Amino acid sequence: MIYRGILEKLLSFIKQSPLCSVNDTCSSLIVEAIAFDSSSSVDVIVVAKFAAEVIDGSFFSLKSLSQDATLLTTVLSSIFIIDLENRMTSLVDNTLSESKEKRKDRNFVCDYVHAVCSKMDNQFWKSINYDVRKSSASTLAQFLRSVVLLEDDLQPFELTLLCASRMTEVLEYLSLDQSDEENICGLLLLESDAWPIWVSPSSSASIDTHGMPVQLCELRKSKSQRYVSFIDSLIMKLGIHRFIVGHKDHGFASQAWLSVEILCTWEWPGGKVQTSFLPNLVSFCKDEPSSGGLLNSIFDILLNGALVHVKDEEEGLGNMWVDFNNNIVDVVEPFLRALVSFLHILFKEDLWGEEEAMAAFKMITDKLFIGEETSKNCLRIIPYIMSIIISPLRTKVKSGGSGKDTLLPLEVLLRNWLERSLSFPPLVLWQSGEGKDRLIFYFF
Repeated sequence: MIYRGILEKLLSFIKQSPLCSVNDTCSSLIVEAIAFDSSSSVDVIVVAKFAAEVIDGSFFSLKSLSQDATLLTTVLSSIFIIDLENRMTSLVDNTLSESKEKRKDRNFVCDYVHAVCSKMDNQFWKSINYDVRKSSASTLAQFLRSVVLLEDDLQPFELTLLCASRMTEVLEYLSLDQSDEENICGLLLLESDAWPIWVSPSSSASIDTHGMPVQLCELRKSKSQRYVSFIDSLIMKLGIHRFIVGHKDHGFASQAWLSVEILCTWEWPGGKVQTSFLPNLVSFCKDEPSSGGLLNSIFDILLNGALVHVKDEEEGLGNMWVDFNNNIVDVVEPFLRALVSFLHILFKEDLWGEEEAMAAFKMITDKLFIGEETSKNCLRIIPYIMSIIISPLRTKVKSGGSGKDTLLPLEVLLRNWLERSLSFPPLVLWQSGEGKDRLIFYFF
């Protein structure tokens, strides 16, 4: 069949791309029915141009391939991928790529394919079998994911913005059902060797990078920041609900780990937590009454991560009372910095109040002791949390009908705190150096 030969020519062209993400994707596109020979001596540029001309001339006949869904999906995906290479050309540093003459020949084919791709409007896609549209969306999502993670030499913000725009365009054209569209977006959130770097999607546990070589750690952070930039751009275009929550059985399936990953990343090409992600999260939570569980899950993951990863530099008492107008960035540890910023915005925007402040305080104090031992990491982060929740805990409580005095929430917590402190043995009975942690506990 003629289109099998056309597809082989397109795949040969893709295989020789100077962009590693485009080149690597070729293997996932090759289907068993095609006798693909990557060692052929035929001029790939010439045959690819011929293939593009054939597709352009028989463009409206493509839908006749719907009976062979695999073949049609692969042809359409190949066109998508070559078109994206064309769009990425402007981001390539010519000093790092092929010779200008060789690039010029390749760009000629890419331009031709781009013209073909431009004809794929809503009317065209409506004529294509639904399963083919769904498979094409899946292939493109995985390809865009590969582009963002692998292309280290392209301009990062421009690259992620381009990929997010392309993903948005395709989802709009393909008109998938809500559940299928959610599954496609879910493909973008799959775990890889380079992303995420702070929290595991499967367990929501923090990821330990302390034993990782410095160079490898910095490379992973760079890739992770680029990927968060991609996700943030998609959130801006498609809405935060597409990624932070999923609709399962008429309820919400929280993706709290993703929020934590973005919060811990802090800043990325083209954006940062305080000006981009947090405002979107707050807006969503104000409009969605069922978001309380999401916020609780985010808090739990951040708190547990901070308890594990807080560093010695956070131990000094001088920098523990956070001034949000000046030195939030001075909090070095990613989980603790994210936790403090997250709590601050929740109370500032009245998403949380007195009840949540009491629950947060109880949770942190419950983690203060590990058996008979005091958790030093917990002691280090308590002041940061108290600097935020102390204000809602001081909220006045109206007297009840009984006429009895009602204690303020802060008074109740402090009374319980002091009662627990009284359970310690007298200072004179402590051995030298033994009471440092308990003394800090007394201080707070």
